[in-house]
Amino acid sequence: MEALEVISKGVHAYGVRNESGFVALMTLPFHYTDQDDRFKKEKAEINSYAKLFAAAPKLLDACKEAEHLITNHKEGNHRAFIECQNDLQAVIAAATE
Repeated sequence: MEALEVISKGVHAYGVRNESGFVALMTLPFHYTDQDDRFKKEKAEINSYAKLFAAAPKLLDACKEAEHLITNHKEGNHRAFIECQNDLQAVIAAATE
């Protein structure tokens, strides 16, 4: 699966793309007078959605690995569980930073 990257203009996530082009575009919320807090909150949400969207392929792979380890659990396979846990934590951190 191709890697996805968040494309930003300043502090606003503009879209998510792979090597072939954009796979998702984000819209900037409208800014109205006296609604600065709402505008900032919605911009933060859009940036979070873009990061999650970009991390989705890696997150899916990590979840599949975790499901496989749980389904095929064998005693003494502690190292594989630790590696899986580390992978999941890294992907979640990337999606939520």
